[in-house]
Amino acid sequence: MEPQILLDPNWEWADGNYTLYRKGRPNYNPLQISIVLNKEEKILGTAALDMLALNWVERIGGKSLQQSRGRCSYGEFSSSVFSARDFLHCQLWCISNGIHFIFATFICDVTPTTEELNEVEAMALSLTVG
Repeated sequence: MEPQILLDPNWEWADGNYTLYRKGRPNYNPLQISIVLNKEEKILGTAALDMLALNWVERIGGKSLQQSRGRCSYGEFSSSVFSARDFLHCQLWCISNGIHFIFATFICDVTPTTEELNEVEAMALSLTVG
């Protein structure tokens, strides 16, 4: 199973991995995607999404500035905008259907535009596993 996404026409996949870059900005502000599959497919629920988001942010050395939660294409998400050393803007989405998990991180080397932020948010919330 692999991540599926509604790819914005301004973005493209990097070669051979689950990383996207905005066209014309290679190596800046990547959107990185990873999935965690629950091979037993037991229903785990989504109650822990906020905790998972905060733990992920802390594990990569960040400090959460703002959190949000809601529904998305795959089920539910928890998102955290955070600060991290040497990066101007960072955001993480923890997404789950109650069984499997998708993590999307947007770590910005250069200041993202409003348009870029909107594109990334829409793509992150479109993520599914198929």
